[in-house]
Amino acid sequence: MVLLLRAAIDGEISSSDGVQVVCGYAQLLRKNIEHAGSAYQDRLVNGPLEDETSSSEKVDDETRGQGPDTDKVDPHWELKKVLARPEEDFYELLGLQKLRWRATEDDIRKAFRKISLKYHPDKVGDVGESGREAAEEYYKRILKAYELLSDKKKRAAYDSVDEVDDSIPTESEVNAGGFYEKLSRAFDTNARWSENRMPRLGDDETAYEEVDRFYDAWFRFKSWREFTLNQEYDPDQADCREERRWMERQNAKVAKGAKQAENARIRKLVELAYRNDPRLKKRREEEKRIKEQAKEEKKKRYEEAQRAIQLEQEQAQKRKEEEEAKLREKALIEKKERDKQKRVLRKTKQRVREAAQPTTVDSIELTAMLEEICNELQQMELNTFAEGLESTEEQDLEKAIRSEKARILRRASEDQARRAAERANGLSKNKKMDDVPWTEEEKSMLSKALAKFPGGTRDRWERVAEFVQTKNAAQCLAKVNSSKTARAQSVAAKTQKPDEGKRVSGGARKDVAVLSDGPPNSFNFSKKQQAALEAAMKQCPPSLGDARWTKVAEKVSQKTADQCEGRYKELVTFFKQKKEAQQKGQQK
Repeated sequence: MVLLLRAAIDGEISSSDGVQVVCGYAQLLRKNIEHAGSAYQDRLVNGPLEDETSSSEKVDDETRGQGPDTDKVDPHWELKKVLARPEEDFYELLGLQKLRWRATEDDIRKAFRKISLKYHPDKVGDVGESGREAAEEYYKRILKAYELLSDKKKRAAYDSVDEVDDSIPTESEVNAGGFYEKLSRAFDTNARWSENRMPRLGDDETAYEEVDRFYDAWFRFKSWREFTLNQEYDPDQADCREERRWMERQNAKVAKGAKQAENARIRKLVELAYRNDPRLKKRREEEKRIKEQAKEEKKKRYEEAQRAIQLEQEQAQKRKEEEEAKLREKALIEKKERDKQKRVLRKTKQRVREAAQPTTVDSIELTAMLEEICNELQQMELNTFAEGLESTEEQDLEKAIRSEKARILRRASEDQARRAAERANGLSKNKKMDDVPWTEEEKSMLSKALAKFPGGTRDRWERVAEFVQTKNAAQCLAKVNSSKTARAQSVAAKTQKPDEGKRVSGGARKDVAVLSDGPPNSFNFSKKQQAALEAAMKQCPPSLGDARWTKVAEKVSQKTADQCEGRYKELVTFFKQKKEAQQKGQQK
């Protein structure tokens, strides 16, 4: 009888086939019963009956996407997912229980059209009043399923609580050798909730760039999964607006907590994979090895550099010791030579004293005169004098001593006169040269020489004169001093209060102090040096104390600390005088 009713509904038989329906029949409906009993447990463990599976549609995972491997699902999970399923399985009502969340909008639309042609109340035929009511009730359920699955937002809420194995493998299971197998399944399962297309986990041959892209995408995972389908409170059942808002707040709080738990679950899965990924472990070990190798190479280079420095220092110390030894040896030889000359000189003096002894023995004057002669004469002259005394008769010794003393005095007098004449000639020559005016070329050469040889340079003015070539050191110094004096006088004259003021508009007269267009430059600072001085003064504050101008001079080329400080004071004095002159002019 049941088979006849099912065949009649499906349109496989009619009254023309000789079969007469003598009573009303209704569509066979699935009852909502509580799942329990040993038969139900056996069905979960052993699978559905053969006739149930043969009527189901075959789904190709390769064309519909990849999902969890149902052949390896734990039977206890089957029990868990059935108990967690809503009262009605909307996918099963439309015949999409195999596709489920992978079903496209076109699949849903085609399935609804197909099942409507079979179970629409207008298509079931003459089944009586009770059969039509049952068919209408069943079609309402189909229509409700189609309306929910056609709405993206409602379908997302439904799919969020649909059956899925969202369990995460433990760390021991992952490290036991099933990293790619277990975690690939977990990532593929959870990829269904992503708002964007997620990359696959890959295998040992996957490039590091793809691995980094995989974890970067999963660490920024955004899930569309929501938990608003089966809420505790139904706002439509509220009695007033306040109660409705309270229900909405309670539902939002529960949904938010479920969303946070879902995000934490995904984060835990990604961190588990990132922590135990053999590819990342291999790369970390390789990076550590490279880092250690670079560290060892750096240490080796440092040690080699230290050895080179030490060797250079040892060689420099050795050269220094050799030079010092040579200097000591040279000094010792020179000392021996001086001592030898002193001994020879003492012997020669003793010869002179012995040769003159008959005359000087009774005369203190001749003895003193003889000592002065010994001290004035050099070795060769003294030796000649000794030989002369030895060949002189005793009565002529006094005359020879006095004659030699007179000769020494005449020579000293002549030397003094010659030096005086040379000084006089030099002064007259310098005076004549000072009278010669400086040409523009000589002034230019002098300015370049002053910049090239700043203050503090050893033998500065001799080097300046050598650079100028046409003037000596005294003339260059005199020219610089005269230029400073002339500039100082010019500044004083220009800053001096005038006797008469200038006429201003309106016929009134005011006394205005006139200053030069620019500050003085007594220390010959170029524009580049002036800019460097100003920048250095900003970098070196006055809090440095005495060391300030030394640091400033290091940043200004070819200028000493005294010149930089003098230039600063020169500018301060100029602008201070200029300000005072302007204030006096305004007051008058």
